[in-house]
Amino acid sequence: MLLNSNRHRIIVRSLCLAALTVYSTIILLCPPALAAQPKGIFALIKANQAVDPALCDKPFIDGASIRATWSELEPEQGKFDWSYLDGQLAVIKKSGKAATIRIMAGANCPQWIFKLGVPQISFRDEDRHHKTFGKVVTMPIIWDARYLKSWKNFVQALGKRYSARKEIVIVHMSGPTWRTAEMFLPHKGSAPSLLREAGYSADVLCAAWTDVIDQFAASFPKHSLALNVDVPLENDGVMERVTEYAVAHLKGRLCLQGNWLSAHTPTKFSKAAFNRMVELHQKKNARIGFQMLGSALFRAEQQGPLTKAIAIGNEAGAAYFEIYPTDLLLKENEKLLRTTRDMLTK
Repeated sequence: MLLNSNRHRIIVRSLCLAALTVYSTIILLCPPALAAQPKGIFALIKANQAVDPALCDKPFIDGASIRATWSELEPEQGKFDWSYLDGQLAVIKKSGKAATIRIMAGANCPQWIFKLGVPQISFRDEDRHHKTFGKVVTMPIIWDARYLKSWKNFVQALGKRYSARKEIVIVHMSGPTWRTAEMFLPHKGSAPSLLREAGYSADVLCAAWTDVIDQFAASFPKHSLALNVDVPLENDGVMERVTEYAVAHLKGRLCLQGNWLSAHTPTKFSKAAFNRMVELHQKKNARIGFQMLGSALFRAEQQGPLTKAIAIGNEAGAAYFEIYPTDLLLKENEKLLRTTRDMLTK
């Protein structure tokens, strides 16, 4: 009788161990369920500005792309003001729409980081499409260890507050950037030489990006993460290396986004980035999406017809578009936008 009892205990213990092994294997092989995949048409909202309720009423608009500046969200080190993001996400959630969030760092950093000893450069903005064209602007050295530590602490806090929000379908990765979330750095006038004097190299910038990608991945484990693709300073392989790292480490949730789509894409300006995005999408390594270069209504010469820009994006395999509100609210665009939205979400 004792022998049978011992044999029974051994069998039960073996079955429990086998079940635990199977369960552990399932956990390892099955990553956490992702938030909804981004698709459709998103209204591109100006940084730190409210979502126009009229946009939420449009059935062909799937959501809003919310942009905020680091300086507004963390005006003092470690003290956060989430009121803007909380308010806009509440409006979007109430309307049943989706949201993407993009925090702009670099030149939009809070001033307190300079008190930590983060170095900076100042130069004349030579881009005639910027509001600061002709003016002297300042940006931090974005690969500086103190800058990156402060930025990663912010991303961690951002994730702690918003990583459970299901209305958010994309979190844009940023940080080692000039003034938005795009990878490009100022490449006109004195800026390139100043960046090199401050220690720029392909290896240094790649290291900064991989560090930041890892932080976003840890802080938002269930969300799609977008990399706003561009050649940062020169054709030195940074774009290729950073996108390759993102593909390898964000499997299944990487979005590659081009913020320069127009009726003229790919131009000399965007050709390398456009080709890289299409290449990785065709290999099924990432979803892709596009932001319009400008409003077809107010920057018609630069942007060109919205119809043609959308056609170029669709042919490339876009899952979503970010479009300026002025174009979304134009009555004559409604048929085009409805058709586009139906195709993207079918």
